[in-house]
Amino acid sequence: MTSEISSEDVKKFLESTGFPFEMSAKETLEKNGFKVEINNAFYDLEENKDREYDLLATKNINGVKVYLTIECKQSKEDCWIFICPEASPARYYSFLEYYPSFVNSEVKNNFFNNFYLLDSRIPLANNFIAFKKGSKKPTNNTQIKDGVSKVVKSSISVIANNRYDEENALFIKALFVNAPIFLATYDKRLSIKKTNYLQYKHFFRSQKYEITKEEAKEDAEENSVNSLYSFNTLYNRYAKNGREKDVAEQKLIYKQNGGYKNIDIVRKEGIVSYLKKLEKSVDDLNMDLWKAENPEKVLSDILKPEKKQK
Repeated sequence: MTSEISSEDVKKFLESTGFPFEMSAKETLEKNGFKVEINNAFYDLEENKDREYDLLATKNINGVKVYLTIECKQSKEDCWIFICPEASPARYYSFLEYYPSFVNSEVKNNFFNNFYLLDSRIPLANNFIAFKKGSKKPTNNTQIKDGVSKVVKSSISVIANNRYDEENALFIKALFVNAPIFLATYDKRLSIKKTNYLQYKHFFRSQKYEITKEEAKEDAEENSVNSLYSFNTLYNRYAKNGREKDVAEQKLIYKQNGGYKNIDIVRKEGIVSYLKKLEKSVDDLNMDLWKAENPEKVLSDILKPEKKQK
């Protein structure tokens, strides 16, 4: 006769699923002033279905509403090794997703000059391997692959749905990990370092997120502006239809912000210090420049050398 399932059996099962880690991350975020939503739905254009992502944390910092889209992953058997082949890898402005955006590159460069996503001192990995102690071969890295893919696509949806809701909005992607993280670098010799935080560079390209030739043709026939960038006609056509509107919005975001994406990889033990780093970085932004009607003039005044008193 099969014995009854006990509360301890249920607890062990839930601990194996990673649910407690997700709730622990939510609690940590809330203790640090973030408002947290769990298991929000988003429409995945590649899989043509609704999916859920783990956490959306928001906080107003220095006049900016920060949207932190998070996937939580854990492993009790594997560790994850992130490969960083360059000592000072290039950073990309596509790492920065914010609204309203700067058109002038000099203004953008000055505004984000000290922002943590562009800090070359932070390790930036471009590949990863799952590894189990005692194994001579890499193990299944599906968890990380799925987490990276989902956090990028769900973030596109978050941007599409929220970029006009606030005067100034900043969108960040993160993978919170409950497992050992190692950074592998090579400078004349292989170096392995355990870490609580690094950045991961992911190139996202998907035909399902691209504006089709048919859509562009329809737009061009009704619009004199650059249809591939504006996407105005298609968007307006779907303005009252929820799903099609969502698809059009996500395609527009993909067109504007495609390419390399940065994902913050944060170990459970490093979440608090990561949140402090993020908050300080946003707090140091010159909001006079971002909120100015003429940011070029404001920047010129900032950079203008002080006149020597005669």
